[in-house]
Amino acid sequence: MAQIGMQYPVWAPLTGESGNTLTYGTGMVMGRAVSANLSWQREDNELYGDDAVAETDNSITGYTLDVATTELAENVEAAVLGLAKVGNTEEYETTGDSSPYGGHGYIRVLKRNGAVLYKAFWYPKLQFSRNSEADNTKGRNINWGTPTLNAKGLAVYDDQTGKAKFRKQQVFTTLEAAKAYLNGKANIT
Repeated sequence: MAQIGMQYPVWAPLTGESGNTLTYGTGMVMGRAVSANLSWQREDNELYGDDAVAETDNSITGYTLDVATTELAENVEAAVLGLAKVGNTEEYETTGDSSPYGGHGYIRVLKRNGAVLYKAFWYPKLQFSRNSEADNTKGRNINWGTPTLNAKGLAVYDDQTGKAKFRKQQVFTTLEAAKAYLNGKANIT
């Protein structure tokens, strides 16, 4: 199954986590998708017996996710990064406060045996940050710059199994169905 695109990055603030239930505030589309790079963090451990590996564990303990969009509107940036709005103005301040927890999702466009499919991903609990920014003058050619957000993923325990969960995913035959799935997860109406 070949990956041929990415679309529709969404985010919603995590407003409650009680027992096995996660609740989200009103979500939003973050902009137009450019890229998402996921790195799983794994427990990589081996038990040796009789001078050889007898058991291994490679369970997931977390992840980092870098998400780039064509732009971040001020209201999206404020919500996702926890920027403080100054009074009744359109000015925002970056503070020393942590950014809020939220849920994030996007759609990977796939091609399988000539058919286009849409795989929606939902990360139920993560915390975005912006670890670096770069600005350049135009010069002879435009060097397109897009904002990249960095996230740390946390485990959720959203059912009775007691297993840590990090991501949900589902494949759809239409883009509309994949968007509807993410809209439901992110509380977007």
